[in-house]
Formats: sequence, C-alpha cells, structure tokens
Amino acid sequence: YNSAIIVPTKAEISLPQIENEFEKINKTLPDYAIVKNIILADEPFTQKNGLLTGNGRIKRQKIWEKYQEKIRNS
Repeated sequence: YNSAIIVPTKAEISLPQIENEFEKINKTLPDYAIVKNIILADEPFTQKNGLLTGNGRIKRQKIWEKYQEKIRNS
C-alpha cells in the first residue's frame, strides 16, 4: 500500500482534515495509487536535516530511514 508523509504548511491543519482531503483524492485514483497510510512529518524536509538534496529533491532512502518505524506501525 502507499503511505504519504505530510508536512503541513500551516500549524492549524489537523490530521483529521488531512485524512478528509485524502479520502476525496483517493476517490479519483486507481486502486494501486490509493494512499492508505498518512503520517505527519516531524519537521519539514530540508538540506540541513538531510532529507533534501542541494537542488530540492527528496532523499527517499533518508526519509525511509527516518520514518520506517512509523510506516511499519501504521
């Protein structure tokens, strides 16, 4: 299944609000693309914390290393 690690852009956005939006989005997606697991990021992805490259691309392996326990336990 697919997981999404979300970095909210506003502090007042709650997990239930995000889940509600994903319910709407998932209705438009094929079965293989549906997001079943939503995780709130501990902090934004940055170069400083090692989760982004110098040109702003995500470092998938580093993100996996940081969030694998939350992904597996949800």
